[in-house]
Amino acid sequence: MMKPGIPKILIFDAGGVLYTLDYERKWRQLEQASGRFYEDIRDVLYDDEFIRLERGLIVPEQYYGTIVKRLGLNLSFDAFSNVFNSFLVKRERMFSLLDRLSSKVRLHILSNTNEINARRIRYDIDGIPAGMTLSHETGLRKPEPEIYRVALDRAGVSPANARFIDDMEENVAAAREEGIRSHLFGGEKGLLRFLAAEGIDEAQA
Repeated sequence: MMKPGIPKILIFDAGGVLYTLDYERKWRQLEQASGRFYEDIRDVLYDDEFIRLERGLIVPEQYYGTIVKRLGLNLSFDAFSNVFNSFLVKRERMFSLLDRLSSKVRLHILSNTNEINARRIRYDIDGIPAGMTLSHETGLRKPEPEIYRVALDRAGVSPANARFIDDMEENVAAAREEGIRSHLFGGEKGLLRFLAAEGIDEAQA
């Protein structure tokens, strides 16, 4: 039985919390494949089409077709997907922490992401029980308040019974506006202190 005062659910961001974001990996591979400089590649990858992808307004194959054409890439969809996901560097200690926490409290992932990156996230988290609210499935993106409400509704909890962890100040501030006690992630030690203060025994340093 859960002890009084312990939150019923922990809501984690993915990129920047569960993963280190190493964009250099992506830039290097796409520079070699396209002969373009990373500034040009970045502008093509992260324009309005990327936002449409993250909102689920286009499917990955459409995005892929646009990027391949604009950058002159000779990559199959699978090869492009591997490169596109290469910046996600799994934080093994964070996934181990999630695994431990799953026996104490329910877990949920709330992420601005797309179907290509989400496939990698689902693969990595397989075996750890966690719900998910993803931008490309909802049409909403943090820090829009509605996406936090969707996550809470899916989890069946009130804001008071949730805790949120994200590495972006604007996302944390938006969650707090919704009444969710939140932690700005800056590293594992600070997170452990936050979780310990919330009464989650496994999280104590």
